[in-house]
Amino acid sequence: MSRLFCQAAATAFAVALFLLPACTETAQPVAPQKLSVIHRSAWLGENEGLQLIAETVSAPPQGEAVLSEHEVLLSRFQLPAGSSLMRLHLLCSDPTQLLHAGSLQLPDGTLFQALGAAPASLSRADRLLWDTLALGGLAVGQQASIDSHRRSFLLVSSDFRRHKPESVKWSRGESSTTLSYRAWTDRERQIFLEGPPLQQHD
Repeated sequence: MSRLFCQAAATAFAVALFLLPACTETAQPVAPQKLSVIHRSAWLGENEGLQLIAETVSAPPQGEAVLSEHEVLLSRFQLPAGSSLMRLHLLCSDPTQLLHAGSLQLPDGTLFQALGAAPASLSRADRLLWDTLALGGLAVGQQASIDSHRRSFLLVSSDFRRHKPESVKWSRGESSTTLSYRAWTDRERQIFLEGPPLQQHD
């Protein structure tokens, strides 16, 4: 019994030694994958202590049969087909500067205007989504809290030829300023948006 066991063990060991070179020869080193860095398009500017960041809402990915944020929002907000959206971030230490979005105008004359009150035909869930995304978390008529220093809005245009202009004009009442184009990563964007707002000076 012990002799048979020893013979079997020796045979298995010999087979393992025979196969080992073949295994090591066929094994190929795994090349490290290159990480692709995705850059977002944005337009940045400042007006009397108010920082402004405009971004295009993601368009349908080319070659991918998936719904983009742009398509989902157009559908849920019952906006006309072919409409385009831009997201506008306002950052300021004075909460009264966050009450109204203003408008954005491209060099070709395309105008993006803020969305108003949610349509009555929207469901309760979609009205909540509207107030959260389109109006920065406040329904029309509500006031920003005293400790607020940032707010985001959605602006809509019915005619937008998708391109990346070097500048975008922001206007609100008598105020206006030019926002300049910038490409940045998601990490750079996060750091900027979560940073402290500019302090107003007398």
